[in-house]
Amino acid sequence: MTVNPPDTQVSSLFSYPIPETILMDTMDSVYCDTITAIASDVQGQSLNGVNIFFSLEQEDQQYGYISDYFTVTDSIPNTGFYGSRTTFCTYPNISLVNNESHTININVTTPFTVPVLQNNVEIYLVEDLPECPDCEASLTLISEYYELPAGNNDIFSTLVTATVIDSTENPVPENTYIEFQSLTENDDGDFVPIGSIEPIKFTNDQGVATATFSMGTDVGLAQIIATAPTFNLADTMYINLESTDATALELVNPFPNEIMVQGGGGIESSELTMLIKDGSGNLVTEPFLVHFKILNSAPIGVYLNEHDENDYVECAESSNGEATVTLNSGSQPGSVPIRAELYPLDIGVDCNSINSGTFTSSGIASLESVPVTVVTGPPEFGQINYSYVDISPIGGGLYEVPLSVNLWDFYSNPVADSTNVYIWIEGIATPWSIDSTYTFNDTVKWGGIDPLGNVIEVDSLLYLWSSELFDDDALSNPNPGEGFELTGTPLWLPIPHPGAVTGEAKTGMEAPDGQSYAGVAWSTVNYGTSNMFDNTVIKALTYNSDGEKLIIDGRDSHNGQGLLLPFQPGLLAIGASVQFWNFSVFGDVGLTDLDDTVAVNIQSNLTDYYQYPVDNGTILISAPGANIWAVCDPADTDNDGFIGCCDSFDIIGGQGTGNGDGVCDVESDFNTCSECVAGGGAWVPDAAQDDPAVFGTQINGPNDVADDPAYGKTNGDGQVLWNISYSEALNPGDAQNPETYEDFTSTVTTQLLDPIQTSSDGVDILLIKSEVNEND
Repeated sequence: MTVNPPDTQVSSLFSYPIPETILMDTMDSVYCDTITAIASDVQGQSLNGVNIFFSLEQEDQQYGYISDYFTVTDSIPNTGFYGSRTTFCTYPNISLVNNESHTININVTTPFTVPVLQNNVEIYLVEDLPECPDCEASLTLISEYYELPAGNNDIFSTLVTATVIDSTENPVPENTYIEFQSLTENDDGDFVPIGSIEPIKFTNDQGVATATFSMGTDVGLAQIIATAPTFNLADTMYINLESTDATALELVNPFPNEIMVQGGGGIESSELTMLIKDGSGNLVTEPFLVHFKILNSAPIGVYLNEHDENDYVECAESSNGEATVTLNSGSQPGSVPIRAELYPLDIGVDCNSINSGTFTSSGIASLESVPVTVVTGPPEFGQINYSYVDISPIGGGLYEVPLSVNLWDFYSNPVADSTNVYIWIEGIATPWSIDSTYTFNDTVKWGGIDPLGNVIEVDSLLYLWSSELFDDDALSNPNPGEGFELTGTPLWLPIPHPGAVTGEAKTGMEAPDGQSYAGVAWSTVNYGTSNMFDNTVIKALTYNSDGEKLIIDGRDSHNGQGLLLPFQPGLLAIGASVQFWNFSVFGDVGLTDLDDTVAVNIQSNLTDYYQYPVDNGTILISAPGANIWAVCDPADTDNDGFIGCCDSFDIIGGQGTGNGDGVCDVESDFNTCSECVAGGGAWVPDAAQDDPAVFGTQINGPNDVADDPAYGKTNGDGQVLWNISYSEALNPGDAQNPETYEDFTSTVTTQLLDPIQTSSDGVDILLIKSEVNEND
């Protein structure tokens, strides 16, 4: 196969310009024309890859230039042909030979074909300058008045004239449509209507259209716009609309309208702004004088602007219809009444000398209002509260109790939002004193000593005296902060706080319900099972107006009682050693072998939400018909600090700590009933008897009153054990012959007391007598 080069296949050449004529209406501009050349074979198909040469005749090179002199044919976009293109562009500011037109000649050849093919392309340059080169079409607006009201302030409208000419400076045709608008820019930057103007008018034979603009009750800068859509022409002019004479005062609602007394820690002032308006309700543009006065019934110390001789009086000159002064709080809360009076600026009197006579003769308008209230001051009082209802387990063996701190000032107003409050939890004990004597297991409160020698109360820990051999007097009264040790053991052992509290809080913070409450700060207490029923105190610290510490004690709002860390409902179970007894079958058995009685042991178990046993819970037993003889462990119901003692005969090393006679005449190592019984001893409860021959004087409590055995304290296993008895007298006969006896059921329950009451299910003990007596 033989392939001939494209140049050998060329049979014809066709060239043309687009456009053929260039009309030059501005001589300082550049005008361009595109020349296209197409080389075809004998079948008339355009060829790709043909070399094309373009040249501009020498005499035409003064008018312009061509972009490419040597090209190769390629596809012409959007045509489906192959061809080659170049561009001819004029120079700016050319001068034509005959000042009207000129022909540009461009030669197009195929230099490598045999024979060489050639075309001549002509481009016509024609001047097309306007008849009036300096003329310009325009629309011009003028107004009869450029400020309203005009005249003696009794002219409220003006005639607006639009004159429209065409590009030959001749009037546009009669009845050309003209559109009028009157707009002003509002505070948001938007253009809105102002006043009123005839919207559609038509030109006369002089190209003039007129419309009437009326200001109405509006004030401001009116932007008048006229448009001739047919000729795409527009013009804008401005008319200043001023207010009429001032007639009224209007108070802008101040923000804030509640301020604090001086030293309250918040906003202590607020601006009072008066609007001066004319009869149409527009702000006046001329300045006026506004006389402000605080009335006599205002709270003590409030003043206007700066302190001076008459700080309850202030004058302000208006600007653009507004006059402003600053109201400052004093030392007392309450609503602040004021009076404002409007005067001409040139009344020629001193502000402090204005009185009712001045207003009668020269005043324009007056206003009385109570725009601001002085509402609160620095913290002066407080209260801590907590919610047992909202206690919840939060996982990991922990519980959460919400608490609130409410702060108010001397006048019972809630303190300002964002007042900082520091909150903490302590155990309860008497503060350490150098004048007291402490022995083994005595507990004190200690947080350090300030420079004046006072015990610091913030974040106070409890400390326990650990020496069994010495009291603190014998060791020169060391305080808990000295770290004094004996044989390597600290004499004062720190006791961890009973729980954790989120310490940082602010008044007005978000409450648990998602709302915010004035003067109230919120926090939570977190604690574990081992601290249930610990008696604690919640405290909060803030500062008063003198910068002194203000400590809020939770006991002050709870009758002197602390926060008893509550039991989260878990399980209070009960069991009985006997649930059925027939006095006729079992015979003479029972407590102390008394005839016709039965002894029953009742055990109650307390476990929490996490199924841990809970100690130190106060449990009350209810056993209808029973005699409650003893409880282990007992509760101190007579509040004498004594619940009994342990007669632990011959237990420790065979030496014995008692003689087994039921008298605690030797001190035992066991301090609770559970420990005593587990160690083989006998627990002797607190009792009112004081016969030393039988009971021994050591077993009596300080007030010689017995503890109520119906009340028990759970031990470390969460248990309380009662010993009760029932008599056959609970089964009365019917006095018939033969005689039968009634059954008796005692439903025994236990109840957890303080701070949240929780009851167990009941256990039934059925007592019967089956014997039948025949009476002769």
